[in-house]
Amino acid sequence: MTQLDIPKAKAALHYVLAKVGDKPNVGETVIHKLMYFIDFDYYEIHHEHLMGAEYMKNHRGPTMKKLASLLSELEASGDVERTEGQHGPHQQKRANALTEPDTSVLTEAQISHIDSVLDRLSHMNATEISDYSHLDYPWIAAKNGDTLQYKSVFYRDDVRSVAQYDEL
Repeated sequence: MTQLDIPKAKAALHYVLAKVGDKPNVGETVIHKLMYFIDFDYYEIHHEHLMGAEYMKNHRGPTMKKLASLLSELEASGDVERTEGQHGPHQQKRANALTEPDTSVLTEAQISHIDSVLDRLSHMNATEISDYSHLDYPWIAAKNGDTLQYKSVFYRDDVRSVAQYDEL
């Protein structure tokens, strides 16, 4: 069982929204997946949790269990604005940063890691990033509605693996 580091999770989420929240393809579905890859990729590389959030398997891919409450807290503090609108044929829930995030609880290496995930994946729309996440081993190994297990990142395929492993 992981323990959510709420200050780090809020800082990371606020940072993500400040960096990519205004992109037209980034709604809450994309945010769920970005947060998942930030957390699980970090675990694969460092063997420790960045935020320690729990993610469940649903039909759209990994879903961060506390995302709604974190967004509500950021909205209540005036740091984030949540809206709804159309994106193509779909209704989209969005969250945009209104203030600069306080990243003092994140290390430079953690911020760099977040940036690398955003550079790699934030161009994807909800369908693309969901499809990509459906091929990630932690999602494949879980049953619908179950919590994804961090340790299953060590069984990722070469396409989704982000760690550098020594050749045997």
